[in-house]
Amino acid sequence: MEIKRFNFNYSDLDVSVSNIEVIAGYEKEFCPPIFSDYISEVLVQASKLCKIDGVCTIYNAVSFDELNYQTLIKSTVLQTERIVTMQLRKSENIAIFACTIGNGLESYAKEMTKKGDIIKAYFADIAGSVIVEAAMDKIQDILLNEFKQYELKITNRYSPGYCGWNVAEQKHLFKLLPADFNSIVLSDTCLMNPIKSVSGIIGIGKNVKFNAYTCEICFMKNCIYSHKNVKLI
Repeated sequence: MEIKRFNFNYSDLDVSVSNIEVIAGYEKEFCPPIFSDYISEVLVQASKLCKIDGVCTIYNAVSFDELNYQTLIKSTVLQTERIVTMQLRKSENIAIFACTIGNGLESYAKEMTKKGDIIKAYFADIAGSVIVEAAMDKIQDILLNEFKQYELKITNRYSPGYCGWNVAEQKHLFKLLPADFNSIVLSDTCLMNPIKSVSGIIGIGKNVKFNAYTCEICFMKNCIYSHKNVKLI
């Protein structure tokens, strides 16, 4: 088992106003200027408030039950279901990850809501989701480049709550993270606090493939990256 820790500044990430506009449902250059200004203000706050903390545990004692759609890591059984199991099944190693941007931007969104600035709170909520995913993109790139020198590839990342993988599996997933990683706490219903956090699994091996996400294979109804986003106006 190998543990990798990651701490980034907001400035280390590739996040722009246009990223938020797209997730909000606006095509390039079609977002109302006033909304673009709001997003700019939100990202200035994000640069001050985000405390990005991530961890990744690499396991080599892994196997897969393709009949029951399970991923077995040491003595832990993850019921990863069909889609995720089939994406991981050629892995020689498994990376279990978690990453958060902290509670700062979430608190800012709540403050804006109390002040009646609902639109700014809305963009702050989207920005939090975009930023934590950007942080995981960076972690994933680091892993990709590190394992490339050993002629190993990685899969895309998969999280409980997506692709049929029950969110309740978080309790098993978190047992595979370092015991001293306390930047994210699970609720009784297996939701993460801070809310703007991600966790999941990445496969590593000579014969794995990195397959891009497609909405057609995922059953997540409220994903911010869904093509069904609705514009404010």
